[in-house]
Amino acid sequence: MLRIKYEGKIFSNNTIYTISTRNGRVMRFLSKQGKAFIDDLKKECILATANKKGYPLKGKVRVDLVYFHKGQGCDRDNIGKGIYDSMEGIIFEDDRQVVAGETLKIKHTKNMLYITVESIDEKTVESKAKKIIGSSS
Repeated sequence: MLRIKYEGKIFSNNTIYTISTRNGRVMRFLSKQGKAFIDDLKKECILATANKKGYPLKGKVRVDLVYFHKGQGCDRDNIGKGIYDSMEGIIFEDDRQVVAGETLKIKHTKNMLYITVESIDEKTVESKAKKIIGSSS
């Protein structure tokens, strides 16, 4: 299991990415704040994997986030994408590998993010799914 700690302001997808239309197509762009945030997280990912073998991970991955925030903070469901994007190519090959995880949002006096990442096998994913949906399916 890999653990990463990030101290600083955490940005939601709504701030990291800007949406605009060009030639009738909706396009998503990285904002200046978003680029700085993702670059900072990438540095933490590189430090966390330095001298560790097996990265980027291959196969299915579980990512758990514990997000401490001052004030109102971001919506819990809007912080994952930018964080996953910062891990691509360093922690795992592609964010499509993330098949499980939990995000906790906790009010605090500091803005911090704790991330744990681990490989997960298909059997564990299926077992967890059965617990969630029950035995009816």
